[in-house]
Amino acid sequence: MQIETNWENAPIGDGGEYLKRNAIVLARIWPVGQTWQIAVNLPDAKVPKHIHSSKQQAKNACAEAVKKWFDRIDA
Repeated sequence: MQIETNWENAPIGDGGEYLKRNAIVLARIWPVGQTWQIAVNLPDAKVPKHIHSSKQQAKNACAEAVKKWFDRIDA
């Protein structure tokens, strides 16, 4: 299933970004030292726990967790 989402800069000013669908924040990434932290705002989402060394790696992990969540609820 194709999910229409987009990344936007987080208004917090910490260098993070939100993954949004329509106006709803699905996930967030933000820098912590030389690594990236992720959070997915979906109930029972399977979020990878390993450290993400790049911004793109963190974005990919968030997008994959969101896609799997939508695939599971649409099944």
